[in-house]
Amino acid sequence: MAPAGGGIPWDIRKMPRKRNPDSPGAKLLKLYNKLLADGSAHSLGELARFLDCSAQTVLRLVAVIEGVNGGTLKIEGETRPDRQNWYRLEPRKFRAADAGVGTEDVRYLAICRDLATGVLPEEMLRKVDAALVNLFMRSSGGGEGAPGGASGGPAKEFLFFSKGRIDYGGHTETIARLLQARADRRVCFVRYRASGRSPQDLTQHDFAPGRLATLNNGIYVLGAGVDDSNNFRHWTNLAVHRISLITVTDRVYDFEIPDASPETFGFPRHEPKTFRMRFRPGQAADYVRERIWAQEERKDNMKDGSLILTITTQSEPELMAWVRSFGDECELMA
Repeated sequence: MAPAGGGIPWDIRKMPRKRNPDSPGAKLLKLYNKLLADGSAHSLGELARFLDCSAQTVLRLVAVIEGVNGGTLKIEGETRPDRQNWYRLEPRKFRAADAGVGTEDVRYLAICRDLATGVLPEEMLRKVDAALVNLFMRSSGGGEGAPGGASGGPAKEFLFFSKGRIDYGGHTETIARLLQARADRRVCFVRYRASGRSPQDLTQHDFAPGRLATLNNGIYVLGAGVDDSNNFRHWTNLAVHRISLITVTDRVYDFEIPDASPETFGFPRHEPKTFRMRFRPGQAADYVRERIWAQEERKDNMKDGSLILTITTQSEPELMAWVRSFGDECELMA
């Protein structure tokens, strides 16, 4: 019951102060950092005083670390005068688990890095290389057998060829600002050169950025235009390399930006439409036949070797441009 005149209830006032208001996650990080920092042995009592918590809480946190690292922290076979449990994290012994991945996992991540070579700026790729080398050294217990390329980064096990790629070397800051704005749900002021316009003919946008996406070796940001009150106006997609200026404002948008499914053909522009195309027998038909173009597609192989592709898309202009790229090898069907 609250006292007369309001205020804090008496039963809450009489409750004992919590020993340490830190969350269990914060305590876990503090304990892990302490054990990892010096590699020394620490008694149960010392760790309880360090975290300002009970011995039972320390034991629970130790159990979590042991479960993740796959080994025991308790020092066995040592006689201590205080008869307490003592704990030590051996960095080399636990290094593979520190990273949470093994050397084979790092190789798969290196393949993903190679796949991004034709799209991401060199500055970002260098940071990825450094992270991969560091991750490999941690997962291999010191770096023995680390895959190294001539430049000191991970050796490339796959090569990915990209034609007509865009140089994003001068757009690293733009990408970083878009990622931060998306995380903070901030509206951006953007100056943009639309396709087909001169470099001096720029448009201005109040833009709410969503996820970044790649298409045909280009990076695009999916998002929406907003009004002066930060309300939704229309969906739009911007090519990152055509953004000449971007300023992250203090304005916050509170609506959700839907993700475009990578399983669709192109970025969404309108309601789904279905088209049928016939590819003449030959290389073009083989090329289309061997690949998946959309989640909603159907391939009919004709006796003469031709292919009829039925596809549903929300990007008719992009589909028409794709069809025209095959020349006489492809025709639209009624």
